[in-house]
Amino acid sequence: MSLLIVNADDLGIHPSIDAGIAQAYQQGIVTSATLFVTTPFFEQAVKEVVEATGIPVGLHLSLTTGKSCAPPARVPLLVNRDGFFRRSAIELYRCLLTPSRHPALLEQATLELEAQFQRARGLGIEFTHFDGHQNIHRIPALWRRLGKIAPVYGFHKARAGKEWIPAFALRHRRRELLARGNFLKVAITSLLCPRSPRPFVSPQRFAGLLYSGVMDREAMLLYLEKMRPGVSWEVALHPGIPAPPDHTPYPDPRHNAFISSPARAQELQLCLDPTLGQAIAAAGFHLGSYRDL
Repeated sequence: MSLLIVNADDLGIHPSIDAGIAQAYQQGIVTSATLFVTTPFFEQAVKEVVEATGIPVGLHLSLTTGKSCAPPARVPLLVNRDGFFRRSAIELYRCLLTPSRHPALLEQATLELEAQFQRARGLGIEFTHFDGHQNIHRIPALWRRLGKIAPVYGFHKARAGKEWIPAFALRHRRRELLARGNFLKVAITSLLCPRSPRPFVSPQRFAGLLYSGVMDREAMLLYLEKMRPGVSWEVALHPGIPAPPDHTPYPDPRHNAFISSPARAQELQLCLDPTLGQAIAAAGFHLGSYRDL
């Protein structure tokens, strides 16, 4: 039997979503989660989800959502006057793909990522690995910096596998994938993805970005049908109970729409489907976490 990690991204982004992740872990197929330390709710998530359920948890590095862990005066190229991140992932990719042209931004991003590792270590919980919100950790210049920073804080495992692009994506919910730009996102991250996970340990294959926001039961079953046993896999999902539309804890409307998206509920129902556990076993996989790598 091969290892399959089902990771719930975005723990700590909102209490409603956190409650859904806890349910997906206790009653469904989720085996792991990754936690923001930049949001207003991360300490609540540690207490009510991580400590209460024992879910294996990694660090969800962010340079786009929440407030900086570093003092805002030290990272002015990343944050607004109130300390909230002000750049989009697209901006960061565009600038940091040519770090020699933006050395100050690279230095401030590095400072902020290190501050997030420091905050995580201070929480007193055992982190299993790290990944990046909107895959910012895959930007080559940042990946090289993370290779030096993360081990200092006890992080030796990370999401580093290339996104698998199955042929069924050309027919199953293709229009929605195109509308969300998911094919383009996969293409960009595939080009950026490090050739080797070194110096980190990582699942050998990854799936999650292509069907982000449109994952359903049929897609999950198609994945299981086509996934090759014999190697370790991670599937990233975004389950949760959508936040009320009138609850706007973030200054960027896109982030508030992100936490109230109906896709969260759809993925939660997927995770709670009682037939998926049998399908996973039939496909030759056993559920586990980064602890099992």
